[in-house]
Amino acid sequence: MSEFYVQVKSNASAEEFPDNTSSKFKNRLPNVLVFREPGWKVGLSSITLPVSRRRTTRMELKNPSLFQFQWYEGWSEDSKHGSEMYVTIYNYGYHSAYAYTESLSITPRSGTELMTEIRNRYLWSMGYQAEIGDFLEYDQSSKTVLDTRYKMKDTDAYVEFKEDDDRFEYHSPPLKYITMKPVENGECVLDNTKTFTRMQDSVFPSVKISLELALKMKWVEWRSYTFKSQKDYLLGPCLRKEFPQHRMPDPRDIPKENDEKAYYKTDGNFLYLSMFVNWVFTDLDRSFDEAFGDHFQRVYHLPKRPLYVYSNAGQSVITGDKVTDLLREVPYKPEEIGYEPKHIQYIPLRSDVVDIIEVQVNENDGSLVNFEQGDTVVTLHYKR
Repeated sequence: MSEFYVQVKSNASAEEFPDNTSSKFKNRLPNVLVFREPGWKVGLSSITLPVSRRRTTRMELKNPSLFQFQWYEGWSEDSKHGSEMYVTIYNYGYHSAYAYTESLSITPRSGTELMTEIRNRYLWSMGYQAEIGDFLEYDQSSKTVLDTRYKMKDTDAYVEFKEDDDRFEYHSPPLKYITMKPVENGECVLDNTKTFTRMQDSVFPSVKISLELALKMKWVEWRSYTFKSQKDYLLGPCLRKEFPQHRMPDPRDIPKENDEKAYYKTDGNFLYLSMFVNWVFTDLDRSFDEAFGDHFQRVYHLPKRPLYVYSNAGQSVITGDKVTDLLREVPYKPEEIGYEPKHIQYIPLRSDVVDIIEVQVNENDGSLVNFEQGDTVVTLHYKR
């Protein structure tokens, strides 16, 4: 593993650090990070800051089920595609009596937070794999996870995947799960470029989305066909499909309609997306705000100012005439949710062993930011 993400929150580790605030807090990690190889560095991937209480959001949905993902784990002679696994992700505050369910850990305040939380719950359910990794390691001595064995071309032989093996046609084996990319610039991608669509028994990794949520986020719309009077659920302006490898695949996971290829379908409760194409959820923050934002209380035209994020994650740097723990300067506007830099600025690690991460957010004069009530979430990207 050459890179991964760590997320720390101001409302975490409250028992051990009761003095945590949204502008200064500590988190004890559930597992100690040990960096044995040289060259590791860290940077700020994103930060979510408390917004003005005069702007509120509420995800008021009749159906608490938001997303459901299905994937396959392991491998055996009897089941070449492995065991079927799934997780249903519910809205914040919903408690299910069933297994294989996850609820959002926060009330999302933006489309970025919504899709980031859904992705976090999905990855957590799969074992919280490395963010950039293409597959999980196969370990027969513990819980069986995603298989790394690869079916050789034109043969029935299965061999263990190795990066430097010239026999492999690609740099990684096909995936038995859906790759959900991190939210970037208001977009989130379900990338199926490497999703395995040739498993036995015509089974496929899959995803279904609450139709109620899809309508509110403008992923689908109820409207008429072009030049036709009948109506149906059609793709909306905030969801588009892209063809992997610039070709139109045959989506065998969605039944054809009138001998035409169909890449999505709906029923009374859900939107089903084909895993034979990529899906791009766009304009997340605007569509979320229009669906769930309180426009009558929103505060506009508040001045933007820089804030300074400090952390013990990286080595100290020179800031003016001082040596500080500055991680990054971020722009801040009180009614905006947070900040995701287009280019992450990396600094070397302070220590090869990390068990507690500290974060502090200051004003330009060095004082702590006096946020209104709310939580701060910082995502760090480690790489080498």
